[in-house]
Amino acid sequence: MEGKDLTKGNLLKNMLYLLIPLLLTNLLNSIYNIVDGIWVGNLVGEAGVSAITNSFPIITIIRSIGYGVFTAVSILVAQYYGAKKFEKIKDLLGTVYLISIIIGVISIIGIYLTSNIWLNLLNTPKEVFEVTKQYLLINIIGLLFNMILTDIIMALRAIGNTKIPLVFVTITSILNIILDPIFIKIGMGVTGTAVATTISIFIGLIISIIYVNKKSKLLNIEFNYLKLKKENIKQIIKLGLPITFEEIFLAIVAVFSVGISNQAGTAGSAAYGIRR
Repeated sequence: MEGKDLTKGNLLKNMLYLLIPLLLTNLLNSIYNIVDGIWVGNLVGEAGVSAITNSFPIITIIRSIGYGVFTAVSILVAQYYGAKKFEKIKDLLGTVYLISIIIGVISIIGIYLTSNIWLNLLNTPKEVFEVTKQYLLINIIGLLFNMILTDIIMALRAIGNTKIPLVFVTITSILNIILDPIFIKIGMGVTGTAVATTISIFIGLIISIIYVNKKSKLLNIEFNYLKLKKENIKQIIKLGLPITFEEIFLAIVAVFSVGISNQAGTAGSAAYGIRR
């Protein structure tokens, strides 16, 4: 059986097996966010931090839907794995991958068509309006790749494999940290950080797909399972909707907070971004 059966063996040992890679993953994400802020703050300046800040609430709203899907994946795959219903795992993931692609594509089109409305709602300063729009659109493309990558990571964790997801996150984080200053310095400014993030996530996604297709008969991607099954959709909505609503509420709070900080111009939104 793939993965690790955490219902057997020493409880403390099993908990540490899960906990340590998760802590390291969170640490890596924190380090990346700090380093990313340092690159933008030092190489781009106040306007760059302001652009990121004004994109943050919009990206968070879209991610809210993703969080609901990820929660459902984690719960359902773990349940099916424990019950040894392996066919149901493949069936569920086929639906999840399709849902993630649909959400990603709709998000890209939606933001492309409505970005001006969102940025006006946030009172985005005129001097960073266009660069914020560019940064936002590129990030949303990266969000599509990130959703599928996170689906795979959550599925691996749900079957007790926490080490490989840590490898994926490490690769994408290191790539991101390296590529950020390169794209900034070639004249792309803060938009370059969005490009760096998107490229890093895409590479991480490709590596994850190669891994599960070669190493996991349970999680490998098979086209005949890519179907929007009503039963799976109902379960995903039932488990994921409360998390989505919770995250959307936090995103709405961020919309008001950023809108207020923008009353002080780029300095205000940049200060809010640093505080956050």
